[in-house]
Amino acid sequence: METRRPDIADAAIRVIARDGLRGLTHRAVDRELAIAIGSTSYYARTRRDLVELVVRRLSERTAGEVTRSSAPLPRTSAGLAKALAAVTEQVVAREADSRARLALAVDLVDEPDLHSLMTDGAPVRELLLSGARAGLEALGVDRPDEHALDLVTILDGLVYHRLAGPGVRGARADAERMLTAYLTGLPRAG
Repeated sequence: METRRPDIADAAIRVIARDGLRGLTHRAVDRELAIAIGSTSYYARTRRDLVELVVRRLSERTAGEVTRSSAPLPRTSAGLAKALAAVTEQVVAREADSRARLALAVDLVDEPDLHSLMTDGAPVRELLLSGARAGLEALGVDRPDEHALDLVTILDGLVYHRLAGPGVRGARADAERMLTAYLTGLPRAG
């Protein structure tokens, strides 16, 4: 039954978020779903197949969430910073997905095709970059194409800070303040 694949991927995401990529086994997913041992291997024969299933599921879900956003773009640095800080909080709130994504991005560096699906080749990546470009254009930033990647990278760093960096247990960076400073400092067209 094809509807089982998303359930398996979701369970595998939870396993990775809780136990790390080393904890991801077919048996661990079977246990997570409370299904017969060996069931997961019917849908994902190898561990690589299982990882690919997770990578594609994460990409699918993230792209779906990004495309649902249709709020008008703020026209001030402070307004855009506030909106981006809120997006960062939404990503952090999806803790299992975000932790699994971080673990996979690190562990898959030596597997270019899967790593690309988590990073620069992810379908959601162009959506993020085009959203960043649009936000920067709304501010009147000079050369928004050049600054869009920087902005997305800053957002990635803020998510890392909260989920795996010092923000997990220590003082948290003020995302809105940082983003406002960055956006305010960008050169304006004109």
